[in-house]
Amino acid sequence: MISEQQRQKAAAIRGQIKAITFDFWGTLVQETHVPPDTQTFKQRKLAYFYDTLSEFGHTFPEQQLKAAFRHVYQHFDALWKQAVGFDANDGIEAALQFLQVEIPATDKARLVRFFEEIVNETTLKLFPGVKEAIPAFAQRYRLGLISDTAWTPGRVLREQLRRNDLLHCFETLIFSGEVGHCKPHPLMFEKAIEPFGIAPQANLHVGDLQFTDIKGAKNFGCHAAWIYRPDYLDNGKKDYQPDLVVESVAELAELFL
Repeated sequence: MISEQQRQKAAAIRGQIKAITFDFWGTLVQETHVPPDTQTFKQRKLAYFYDTLSEFGHTFPEQQLKAAFRHVYQHFDALWKQAVGFDANDGIEAALQFLQVEIPATDKARLVRFFEEIVNETTLKLFPGVKEAIPAFAQRYRLGLISDTAWTPGRVLREQLRRNDLLHCFETLIFSGEVGHCKPHPLMFEKAIEPFGIAPQANLHVGDLQFTDIKGAKNFGCHAAWIYRPDYLDNGKKDYQPDLVVESVAELAELFL
């Protein structure tokens, strides 16, 4: 149940904003568990990587391949903490360098594309209420999307939004792989609201990560609503003082619509 204090906070913000920007992963879309007898995307990526290298006589034990991808995720994490954008090409290059192998550029591009597009084999699952809330928000506010990307680039996420019939709701779509920076870098927020012609305080940003979404929005001058996930990643380490805390986008819609 929404408290009276939450309603009052939302009412105060509602009187100041003209636009709302949303995070993608963990805010609009949830990653679903696969059946136990089905290969995960991670397993299929590893197998495809192994098969591609094998075409050129490079064979490695599974543990060494897994070590290469642990190195990639550490590389990604280091860049993320510096608010530097990264993509699948960076990841494949880091894995190849770790294994000290080279493959032709055309085959590397094919490998990168497989890693980028494998998620298109399914439609990512929206959180309950998102499919109804976003079009309703779009009737009252100008909407933007601000998403950090890694293996899955902006063009693929646009396709996922299209499949869910939500792409048309967003006037701006900002992806870290295209900007060259990740949240909380101010450029991510600046590019999102620039077409709206509004001051930062006229925008509400909604996201599930305190150290990227809430920190970035507050530092840029936007209002910030946190999708309450206290045990996820580094959320429990520091409180960046969101203006509003909600359980979901559906709850936000109840407060604002």
